[in-house]
Formats: sequence, structure tokens, C-alpha cells
Amino acid sequence: MVSRLTLLVTVPAAITALALLTWTAVSLLRTVRRSVVASLPLRPDQHVTIDATGDCALSIEGPVGTSLPTQLRFTLASADGTTRIPLTSLAFRTEVTSMSRSRIELQGLTIPAPGDYVLHIDGLDTLDASANHRACAIVFARQYGVALVLHILVLIALALVLIGSSVVSVLVLHGRI
Repeated sequence: MVSRLTLLVTVPAAITALALLTWTAVSLLRTVRRSVVASLPLRPDQHVTIDATGDCALSIEGPVGTSLPTQLRFTLASADGTTRIPLTSLAFRTEVTSMSRSRIELQGLTIPAPGDYVLHIDGLDTLDASANHRACAIVFARQYGVALVLHILVLIALALVLIGSSVVSVLVLHGRI
């Protein structure tokens, strides 16, 4: 009798945890993808239109396995040159890697208003010629560090529920409990 009641709890818990685990993983991917405000190729000077305001991160992105050039220096200003956007060092650099791409935050910034800006990059001439940096891009993205941490904590908790429920269910089915 106790084993049936245990299975009535553990099997639905495992199924629910699996469903929520899948949903949370998809939500995490959606959060990272939707954070991108603008993406540019890696070139010394270029114009960028940013339609967002507020805190953002300037990141570099490239194929997995590519050595990302994190030593570059950046300057961002309004297109007319009247407003220079201060770039700040980040206390914690968020790095995200998928199956094909890797992205690391380099600088923090606050976009005061949507509009056209000019990005200047120093240090491109000192990059290792043997590395393929043409596949790299500069990405402006909303900061998502807190959401990333919360997603990971939820994923860990759900994984523990799934594993625990599965183990208890198997033990009940084999008569160990």
C-alpha cells in the first residue's frame, strides 16, 4: 500500500520535473537570444543603430573553438560625435557557449536613447594573423546575468527532483522500499 502511494507521488513528480526542465532550458535559450540589441562584424570603424535604451553589455562573439580577441579597446559615440558613451569594466564577465557560438561580455554601457552610434575598435591590427577573427562579431546585448543565474538554479533544482523521484520510483518497483 505504501509503495503504491509513493509511486503516485514520485512518478508525477518526475514527469512534471522533466516537463519543467525542458521548458526552463528553452526559456534560458530564449532569454539569451532576445537579449541581443545589435550585432556587427569585427571592423575598426562602423555605424550601428541601437533601438534600445538602458544598461547593455558590449560583447564579442565567435565560433566555438575560436580564440576570442578580448584585449580590444572600444569607443562608442553618437553618430554626430557630440555624445561619447562611457564604457565600464564589468565585475563579472558573463560567457555563454552554445553548440556553435561563444560570447563573452567585455564592457558595460548605458544607452541614453535609441539612435545611430559610431563604434571605433582599437587593437585589430595587433591580432594574431593565424586566428580566424573574420567570423567574430561585436554584440550589443541587454545584460542578463541575474536571469542566467536564476535559470541555472531552477535547472539544478528540477534536475534534483527528477533524479530523486526516478531513483525512489525504481527502488519502489524493485521492492527495495
